[in-house]
Amino acid sequence: MTIQASAPVASWLVLLVVAVTVPVGASRAEDSLSEAAANQAAAIATAVVPLTPESPTVAAAPEPPPLQPAAPGQTDPAAAPLPSVGLPIPAALPAALFEGRTLASLLPSALLFGAATLAPAVLLMTTCFVRMSVVLGLVRQGLGAAGVPGNQIVASLAIFLSALVMWPVWTKAWNEGVAPYQAGTLDAAVAFERGALPIRRWMAAQIEQAGNRDTMLLFLERHPAGPRQAATYDDVPLEALLPAFLVSELETAFAIGFRLLLPFLVLDILVAVLVSATGLVMLPPTVVSLPLKLLVFVAADGWTLVVRGLLDGFAIG
Repeated sequence: MTIQASAPVASWLVLLVVAVTVPVGASRAEDSLSEAAANQAAAIATAVVPLTPESPTVAAAPEPPPLQPAAPGQTDPAAAPLPSVGLPIPAALPAALFEGRTLASLLPSALLFGAATLAPAVLLMTTCFVRMSVVLGLVRQGLGAAGVPGNQIVASLAIFLSALVMWPVWTKAWNEGVAPYQAGTLDAAVAFERGALPIRRWMAAQIEQAGNRDTMLLFLERHPAGPRQAATYDDVPLEALLPAFLVSELETAFAIGFRLLLPFLVLDILVAVLVSATGLVMLPPTVVSLPLKLLVFVAADGWTLVVRGLLDGFAIG
């Protein structure tokens, strides 16, 4: 009896507990949902900034005007095909470049570009640059200092010394040939002859001073259209005078270089004999001779002597 009476009581107690806990849990879930919704609304309200009278407004894009029908006999510009852009025909390109120009107007430009390519040859064959560069190179070789001074230094010194020697000749050639041509008083042929005459006479003076007239006669005899005999150097063609002057300058430069290399050779021989006499066979003689040659060259003021001898060795044309 006790067991049967207690079963309904237990079931009634379970139902009572369930009835009490379910509304409480539902009320708590509703409270959490309402709180989350409130937080989301607050976040949206802070992110969206309302427009105020001071804040800029966004202007609406203007609507395109309505299309009007084209009048009879007229075509719509928007419907017209775009013009085709193409490359010019290669055959018509030279005609477009040289249109309105004659051959006489293009000839001076062509001659100018051709003369610019011959500038190094003109510098070598009409100035004293050959003698200067060869002598300075031999002096460096005689000292035995490999690459000291460098090629750029030797070439720069030779160029400046050549400009110093040739400046009076260039000035005379400019005043007698180029300046009258620019003023319009002489034509190109006469201006070239008068401008080249000072340079020709200067080269002839160097050939005569070096005693190399035979070299000039050698080239004159082999000139196909030139005279076999010439009374003066003014009658010698320029194409025979230029190589004769170049060969004469090379001979003169090697003669000067031999005189400069002879003291260095004597010092090398003396050092080699002393090193061999002391039994220092493993010691190269150049290691000892280089400081000795530099000492003698600097003590004698060698660079000044070489430059002075080069400048004084040219005859005034």
